[in-house]
This record gives sequence, structure tokens and C-alpha cells, in this order.
Amino acid sequence: MKQRVSLIIFSVLLLNGMASSLFADDIPEGYHVVHREVSLTNLAEFPEYLLIGYIIGPMIEGYNLQVIEDNVPLDKGYKFNAYALFAIPKSLAEQAGGIENIDFKKIADTIPPIEILDPGDQYVADENPVNEEYYFYAIVKAADETLTLKLTRQLLKYRNGQADKIINY
Repeated sequence: MKQRVSLIIFSVLLLNGMASSLFADDIPEGYHVVHREVSLTNLAEFPEYLLIGYIIGPMIEGYNLQVIEDNVPLDKGYKFNAYALFAIPKSLAEQAGGIENIDFKKIADTIPPIEILDPGDQYVADENPVNEEYYFYAIVKAADETLTLKLTRQLLKYRNGQADKIINY
């Protein structure tokens, strides 16, 4: 009996150890985390639209929505979540009684996402000295009246003492 209890305890501890390593956010050896932020910079130029962040992922039941604000970093939450950006007419949100009443799965065919972005931290090889990345996008209206994003500026910060790098596009 004592041997059986010991075997059960050992099995539980072994399974617990295996499960925790499966769900850990361990950084792979030879890599480091790069903090990444993505912001939109000219929302005021498009007052007739609401920009909505649409987030789905393994820890979310259904989806989460965020109203995007000018110069506020996008946030997808958990690193394995997917993030899409929709531009919807404000009138659509008003008719529906708020964005929470819009079925984004249905409107994705008629109002495709502007962009599928990946805001959030990333892993890079240790040879890469970048420590932080900041991406700034502007909304642009195409000739066919669709909205797209254009990368306007990127800021790179380094962990090795190298001066920050600003790239304007």
C-alpha cells in the first residue's frame, strides 16, 4: 500500500512538472525578448471611421474588441493571440448600438481587415542587439476608397549601448 501511494505521488509530481514546462513562457537559449509596440498616428484624419482591434486566441472565448486610439500602442494580450485591425464606419457602430453588437465574423467578408498585425514582444537571436522596436503607421485611403496602413516610422533601441535608430519611410 505504501509503495502504491508513493507511486501515485511520484506520478502526480512528474505530470505536474511536465505540464508546467509545456505552458511556460521560457525564452529559448541563445535568444532574448524584444519589446515591440505598434501605434497608429493619424486617426483624426478619418473621423467617419472607428478603428477596431479584433483579437482571437487560445485563452479567449469568442473574440475581444478594442477601439483604437491615436498614438496608443496596440495590445493583443497573450503572445499567441492573433490581432486584426478593422476600419468600420461610425454609422455602422451607431446602428448596431455599439461595437459589441457587431458580428465581426460576418462582416469580415464585406469589410476585410485592414491589416493583420503582430503587436507584442518577440524573441530574436542574441546576435541581434535590438532590445525595443516601435512601429508607427498612418492610415491611407486608396483610390478604391479602401483604407490601408503605411509604415511611416520605425524606432529601434539597442541593448549594447548603440545609439537609437530612427527610420522614416
